[in-house]
Amino acid sequence: MNLVSVEEEGVFRRLMEAYFGCYLRRDLVGLRALHVTDGDFVHFDHEFDRDSLGLADFLKKAKRGFDQNRAGRIDFAPVEASDFRAYADDGAGLMIATIRKPHLSNVVLRASFVLRKERGAWRFRHVHFSQDPNSLAELAVAS
Repeated sequence: MNLVSVEEEGVFRRLMEAYFGCYLRRDLVGLRALHVTDGDFVHFDHEFDRDSLGLADFLKKAKRGFDQNRAGRIDFAPVEASDFRAYADDGAGLMIATIRKPHLSNVVLRASFVLRKERGAWRFRHVHFSQDPNSLAELAVAS
């Protein structure tokens, strides 16, 4: 896989923005449309009880999160992405970034998105979020 060109990078950035935008709009249909059509999807999350093996399980947990958001128990808000890189070949892609959640005391996550190209469109095959151990160490020193 090769680092994408500057022009292609915009396509991948917009795909990541669309992913987070679905959460902001609580758009389950839009979220489904961004994922592989065969349902073979894996999601690892930094939040408790949010990992999913399979698209159906992921969408069920996303709906639960949307419902909790409406009840005020979860706060979806815009995120900031930095250190963005995208790699691709003919049918597979990878995006990596550092994600900051300013609304949650600047929580910093590492994010990786594995993509598959289906009928000309990039779709998510695997999404992984984890706590950045470097930011956890910084928080420990600061406190």
